Amino acid sequence: MISKNERIFYENLQLPLVLFDQSKGKLHAELISDGLCNVGTKDRETFLNQLNHDLYHQVHPADKLWLKHDIANFLSKMNDLDVVYRNKIHNGEGYRMVHLIGKWQPMNDGSEMVCFTYYDMMDPAGKLGKLFSNTVDEEDNALFRDTLTGLHNVMYFRQFADERLQLLLSCEKQPVLIYININSLHDYNSQYGYSRGDDLLRLYASLIKEYFPDAMIARAVDDQFVLIDEFSTKTLILDNIKTINHHVQKTAYGKPLGIRVGICIVRPNMTAAKAVDYARIALKNIGDDLSTICNFYSQKQDEQYKKRRYILEHFNEAMEQDWIQPFYHGIVRTTTHKFAIFESLARWIDPVYGTISPAEFIPILSHFHLLHELDFYMVEHICRDLHLAHQARFPLSQISINFSAQDFDHADVVYELNTILQRYNIPKDFIIVEITEQDIARATDHFHMQLEMLREEGYELWLDDFGSDYSSLSVFSQFTFDRIKFDMKLIHNLDEHNQANRRILRLIVNLCKELGIHTLAEGVETQEQLQFLQDIDCELVQGYLFHKPCDITTLLNDYHNCTDAYFESNKK
Repeated sequence: MISKNERIFYENLQLPLVLFDQSKGKLHAELISDGLCNVGTKDRETFLNQLNHDLYHQVHPADKLWLKHDIANFLSKMNDLDVVYRNKIHNGEGYRMVHLIGKWQPMNDGSEMVCFTYYDMMDPAGKLGKLFSNTVDEEDNALFRDTLTGLHNVMYFRQFADERLQLLLSCEKQPVLIYININSLHDYNSQYGYSRGDDLLRLYASLIKEYFPDAMIARAVDDQFVLIDEFSTKTLILDNIKTINHHVQKTAYGKPLGIRVGICIVRPNMTAAKAVDYARIALKNIGDDLSTICNFYSQKQDEQYKKRRYILEHFNEAMEQDWIQPFYHGIVRTTTHKFAIFESLARWIDPVYGTISPAEFIPILSHFHLLHELDFYMVEHICRDLHLAHQARFPLSQISINFSAQDFDHADVVYELNTILQRYNIPKDFIIVEITEQDIARATDHFHMQLEMLREEGYELWLDDFGSDYSSLSVFSQFTFDRIKFDMKLIHNLDEHNQANRRILRLIVNLCKELGIHTLAEGVETQEQLQFLQDIDCELVQGYLFHKPCDITTLLNDYHNCTDAYFESNKK
């Protein structure tokens, strides 16, 4: 418990902090200092209510998951909390960089409270800078030193980085900001212990000082460093990073995974905080490419980053405003050349960016585990379109819908599908569930069980993208599918490597016949491809040779203009 005198003391502090109680297993903000109220321009009661309602409400969506993870580890006393994240600017657009430090604070009654101290990295000379102006007169003050590595800390960087940039520019030198991340330090700590992890950090710190001797270097957060140096060549930076990684791999304990860096060549009038943001974007854009260790920020990357952020921040609005719509791609029977089934595809028609490709928004939604929201939104709209088609006397056709393995992790797919179909009085055999071979390759027992339940409920189950990078014949013995969709890579490369794909497709079609599995080939664009698929008795085909995806209105117009020629009259 906080005593009356303790409350007065902490609330009067100019240091921007919050004290949380965790005695009931959940963080509850108990008090906020005057310093944080002044920085946040909010009264104490409003601030407390916001923190207790949602601690992460203003945090950038891309930072929420890892920040929650780091705070959870801190609360379980697995490690310290010293992180930099992006927080939404109060009453404004965009985000600011915030440095958060967590400590366990002993109280007079012997209990411990959680103390979070917040520093605004984009206002180094503002309110927070004034806090230290009477006590810090030189760069080497102990307040600015990282006790583990001996490097300057992030407070030092925040205070003096802009000065260093201006000094380099005034000497007609080109500044460069390099943001360094140690790959998988958390995993290294888990495997070898925190003492070994500290040794690794000290080794990296000494090597960074050795290979960037004239740079201003600071430890940014627990596994990241930031430095400002004079730019010479990209090759020199890359060689230095490679040398550091090689040295660590030879001398460090265990098997560290090295460092990767994002680099921003600083332009005039660019602040250090903005350069950090750009360097972090460059670092993030390396992604899972293990062969790349350096990435230089470019204007194109900034545009891509802004678009990714726009997609994430406007996803809910896109569903509410129906910017995301089902488009329908016809599937043709090879014996009749008539449309038998339609595949539904998500299309995002945006008021700002125009058409946003699924290749852009699907990976983002997948990364943030939002695909289940998109997929069930699509089911709802498809059922509306089927109802509309029935009213327009369109012969109700089966619709195949792409589902992700994430759907099965976040929802009861069988229940959700049944509920939506019942709402629109749509029979179950009109909906086909498509699962990619990539997802099947990673299937869990829970995933497998739900797939079996879907078939028991009367839904057709298709295997999508067969013949892509994950192909394995073992899929036939592990799951029961009604139809296999051959990936377009097999169709587009029929004659390469001594016509290997022709032989493979012929064998797989014959195997499917023996197993009672129907077949479909996607990506058909030429008469030659169609003729081959007819020759091997592939039952259905799909591709631009016949049809391009379109919305329900266009599809209904096409039907009324050419019923007998292109559409089967009954569902098959």
